[in-house]
Amino acid sequence: MKPAFLLDVALHCFTLEIAQGKWEAEGVPPTISKEEHLDALRRIVNLHWLPLLQLHEFYTINVDALVDVFHQKVIDLGAPTSAPLPDKPL
Repeated sequence: MKPAFLLDVALHCFTLEIAQGKWEAEGVPPTISKEEHLDALRRIVNLHWLPLLQLHEFYTINVDALVDVFHQKVIDLGAPTSAPLPDKPL
């Protein structure tokens, strides 16, 4: 939910800035009435706002760190046996 919230906040801020005329020089006037305005809006979102949010970081893992955690869990459980696994979560 955090990525969706961040995107929502960014789009809200962008909307406020558009209403104040801060993006007119980039082709987005306070009143959007032409297809060119939408094209400029899309370009600004893709090139300015989305990179600022770094949403990809929410969907990326550190493989080395995760392997280290897994390795430590294996060590903590000890050598394999024929006994059932413990009920405690890994």
